[in-house]
Amino acid sequence: MYLPGEHGARFDSLTEQCTLLQSQLSPIAFPSNRNHFLPGSNLGEVVMPGDVMRIESGVVYINYGNRTLAIMQAGDLICPLIAPVNHSKLNFVAEEKVSASLQTAERWLATLVQTPDALQAWYQLQLVQQRLFMELYGENIKTGVRPQAGFLRFGPGELILHEGDEADCAFTLLKGRANVSIGNRLVGVVEEGEIFGALAVLNKTQRNASVYAKTPCTVMAVPAEQFIDLVEAHPETSLRLIRSMARQIEELNSRVTHGLPSSL
Repeated sequence: MYLPGEHGARFDSLTEQCTLLQSQLSPIAFPSNRNHFLPGSNLGEVVMPGDVMRIESGVVYINYGNRTLAIMQAGDLICPLIAPVNHSKLNFVAEEKVSASLQTAERWLATLVQTPDALQAWYQLQLVQQRLFMELYGENIKTGVRPQAGFLRFGPGELILHEGDEADCAFTLLKGRANVSIGNRLVGVVEEGEIFGALAVLNKTQRNASVYAKTPCTVMAVPAEQFIDLVEAHPETSLRLIRSMARQIEELNSRVTHGLPSSL
């Protein structure tokens, strides 16, 4: 993936994240039959919600309206959630003859669930691409409110989210460990790779607990509306969310039943 024009360090970081995550997914097999596109074709018309397309040869311009946000090359994956504002205005335009492999949502998910690391990489890739293209769109138009969510870092003891606040984001703990408290009482722990803060987003309620970094933490924050779109469109995200919440509920029950330490 190549970003035309000059961009700041945050774009370099997001682009590197995309490249790394795509390399983790590259061993996954795609169908041998390929789709071929003539210059000027919109590849997005072929990709259905949940499907994934891998560019095998050629160059694809990702345009929002009349603006080119990025240029994709061989090996890049077209994910369905990278439309920044209005899906109907986002086009994946073949700049030259393009060959691409298409994996249906059903086959793609069936393959990923057999490889937890790949499932994790796919989930993170969608979030990182969504963040990258939201930022690129804001950078191009220079108007409106630029998304503030992204990669956040916290030191031990620092507050990540506060009980009673409005739920404007859902979070994924990419690195570290965090404590969950209600009042001054420890009620649970967020483990690396888990989603948290999502229940209030989905229910559109205030936060019912606070989360503090127990160790140095790296967190990915996703705006509420984008997170809801992600859950609705991708069953693997829902599955990860359910697993995270189930483990956290089980831990809370264990603390109540067995009287585990409850101080922060």
